[in-house]
Amino acid sequence: MRAADAYIEKADTEYIRSKINIDSYRRPHDTRREGLKMEDEAEARRVQFTGRSSYIVNLPKKWVVEQGIRQGDLVFIYPQADGSLLLYPRRQPRPEGRDEASIRVDPHTSPDSLVRHLVSLYVGGYDVMRVYSEEGVTLAQKEAVKEIVRTRLVGTEVVSESADGMVVQVLLSFPQLPIEDALRRMATIATYMLRDAYRAVETLDRDLANIVIRSDDEVDRFSLYVIRQLVGAVADRAVLKDVGLSSPSDCLGYRVVVKSLERIADHAARVAHASLGLEEGLGEGLLAQLGELKELTTRALEASMASLFKRDYAEAEGVFDVVAKCRGLESVILSRAAGGKGDGVSVKLIVEDIRRCSEYAADIAEIVMNMTVRASSS
Repeated sequence: MRAADAYIEKADTEYIRSKINIDSYRRPHDTRREGLKMEDEAEARRVQFTGRSSYIVNLPKKWVVEQGIRQGDLVFIYPQADGSLLLYPRRQPRPEGRDEASIRVDPHTSPDSLVRHLVSLYVGGYDVMRVYSEEGVTLAQKEAVKEIVRTRLVGTEVVSESADGMVVQVLLSFPQLPIEDALRRMATIATYMLRDAYRAVETLDRDLANIVIRSDDEVDRFSLYVIRQLVGAVADRAVLKDVGLSSPSDCLGYRVVVKSLERIADHAARVAHASLGLEEGLGEGLLAQLGELKELTTRALEASMASLFKRDYAEAEGVFDVVAKCRGLESVILSRAAGGKGDGVSVKLIVEDIRRCSEYAADIAEIVMNMTVRASSS
């Protein structure tokens, strides 16, 4: 993993974590833990009964004024899984400039610093990002922006460029590529990477190995896009529907799923990289066992993702049995490789990386189990 990639990975993780900590909603039972502080923030309203079947609750005047609500305006009420209601005023247009941000650079601003700033704005939900300089944007800075847009930022384009600035715009709206569709794409790429990495080990195909290594960038692209969606869903609960989620609490689980898919792709790329260092082909018996381990791992990954999309607790739980088989087979392969000669270290790394992929599949399955239990208990 390149240094810039490591920074991006750390930055987006901390951003979504901090946003969730700040913005996550409080459920009714949280009031017992919040004590007087929560009581001070809440405003009690008596439920009134009018006519034959209507119940009325008065809205706080301060809130009505702040939201610009007038008589006859619509408000939207969303029943929540925990039994509470989410009240939302009529959607207002964004204030001018709210979805735009500018980055001022000078000739001494490093391209890496500019890239980090651009990625932070993208993950933070900005739709238009302007890069400008009174002294002119350097060629290196422009190339860095174009490269990050091409390789990392899904749905973005450089829509304007001049000597003193560039404009990067997000052209893809959330409903056009919901979170689950993006996750399906990530999982598909990661699965093919794992299978092709094994083929590269089997055939010593250097071209195929390099294709697998480059495919890791594609998974990273979708990762940043999903994190951008999660940040938007946490900051604005009306965005939840746009991205295909039903509850803000799902954002934490999906963040773990994204991270797990990223790591599976990373380990598949490591397997492909290790194949480049093999001096000779592995024996048929060893390759057969490696192939079995690869098949078990891809089965675990496919089952964990299927359980996520179907919210199937039983299917998610079955993943752990497959992972246990992977651990047992890993021990058998390592014992066999220890008695061989030549590429023993490379084989050990390959086996460990494939097994680690199954462990990340188990992490996804665990998230699914937690989400389904929470939903059923609600």
